[in-house]
Amino acid sequence: LTLRKAQQCEWRIPIRQTTATTTPGTAPAATGASAPSRPASSATAPPPQPRRLPALDRSAGGSSVLRDAYRAWDRFDEAGALAAVENEGKSEDSIGVTLRAGGGTAALQCTDYVKDTEEVELDEELGRKRSSLQATLNARLAQAAELKAQGNRLLSDGQPRAALERYLEGEGALCALEHARVLCSAHMVGTTDALLTDLRANAAQAALKLGDWDAAIETATAVLEAVPTHAKALYRRASAHASRDGDGDASRARADLRALLKVQPSNGAASRLLDSLPADSPGGIMV
Repeated sequence: LTLRKAQQCEWRIPIRQTTATTTPGTAPAATGASAPSRPASSATAPPPQPRRLPALDRSAGGSSVLRDAYRAWDRFDEAGALAAVENEGKSEDSIGVTLRAGGGTAALQCTDYVKDTEEVELDEELGRKRSSLQATLNARLAQAAELKAQGNRLLSDGQPRAALERYLEGEGALCALEHARVLCSAHMVGTTDALLTDLRANAAQAALKLGDWDAAIETATAVLEAVPTHAKALYRRASAHASRDGDGDASRARADLRALLKVQPSNGAASRLLDSLPADSPGGIMV
């Protein structure tokens, strides 16, 4: 219930004298006779002034209706009225509980219980803040999507370093929303996760182009923590391990490629990369 008493105004209506007046001691003009002409005057006559309404008589306890209405608005308990609407048909003996979980978060919400006025006021405040939060989330999603598009164009133009910067900037914009996940709808959480996965997978590709094997492994691993069967992330992390060629890199690359071939058995690039890696001996020594 939104009260807008400030929009109500009382206007005094000007009353103008419209009837002809007669001078004492003179007779009115006869019907059909033309009025005598007045001599022209150099001074312009002042316009007629509006007549004010008589003041209200308050001697007998009279009061302004509008003033009483204002006072009634001032005394109106908005939170109490909202609580009455919220609690209509509810009983203090029965409540409901709703559980929402997913994406590493969970939330319990009590429903169908009787609220007091303080909780109603809190709900109203949270509702206003939720609208502001929704606008912020949508702006962050739009920003991250634009940064992804910019990174894709830069990567296609042969500028992997600039592309990597755009991807990481977009990832940072979305990671700032992690604390708000519990307040987001399932659709918004899914959209955010999908965009974050794309940004990280593309960042791994840009890092490969730069020869930054550690960054490629880190960003690809972040993707695989959320989606263990992500084909591009598996291949890019395996490629980074194979190129870095450090202690245990070859075995890690083989593990990623074998996991990828389980998901995509006909992936020729994964098969060729796996065949190019040195094989492990039964004792764990590369030959």
